[in-house]
Parts: sequence; C-alpha cells; structure tokens
Amino acid sequence: REHLGWFFAEEEFLFRLPLWTAAPLYALYVLVPLLWLARFVKRWAVDGAPFNLGKLAIMAIQYIAWFMGSTEHQLTALAFHNLFHGVASMLLVYHVARRRMKTWREASPSTMKWQDRLNEYFLASP
Repeated sequence: REHLGWFFAEEEFLFRLPLWTAAPLYALYVLVPLLWLARFVKRWAVDGAPFNLGKLAIMAIQYIAWFMGSTEHQLTALAFHNLFHGVASMLLVYHVARRRMKTWREASPSTMKWQDRLNEYFLASP
C-alpha cells in the first residue's frame, strides 16, 4: 500500500462550496491576518501600546500551522493540525485560564462557586 487512506474513505459532506468561492476565501484568509497585524503595529507605533512579542508569535505559529495543515498530504495535515496547532492551543488556554483563576482568587475569592474551585484544582498542576 503506497497510499495512506485514513480519510476520504466514506466521507459524506453536507454541502460543498462552488469552485468560484475559492479565490474570495483565500483572499479573506490572507486579508484578515494582515488587518490584525496592521492593527497590532498601529497600536504599538501610534498608540504606544507595549509590543507583545508573545501574542505576535502565537498568532504567527497558529496561522502557519493552519496553512500547512490545509495541504492535500494527509500525514502533513494531521501533524500540523493536531500536534502543532492543537498542542499550542491547549498550552495557551491552560496558561490563560491558570492566570485568570489566580487573579480571581486574589481579587475576590468569595465569589468563586464550587465549579470554579474544581476548575482551579484541575489547573493547579499540568
């Protein structure tokens, strides 16, 4: 077997987009990150906001991971979507949630319900 056939065996799509939508969608795929980057640079250069290198790196890594994961090669798509995009997203959510729980506990612990304390417990160790 030379062909890796994990996908496309019995897939049934609810609908398919017409071919003419590919160019406008690709334009949006390029335009939206460029607009975000322009806003990011404007806030730094004009408004004096701090240059958040971490946020810029995360956005670039996620964008590249999605671009590379959208290839026709199944193994490359799996690796970039699941490993690089998925793991990076999980780490980002873990870091942000942990920081917010800590801030919440320090600011007003009396407002935390038992579900919040359970979430905090699960975030306490990776």
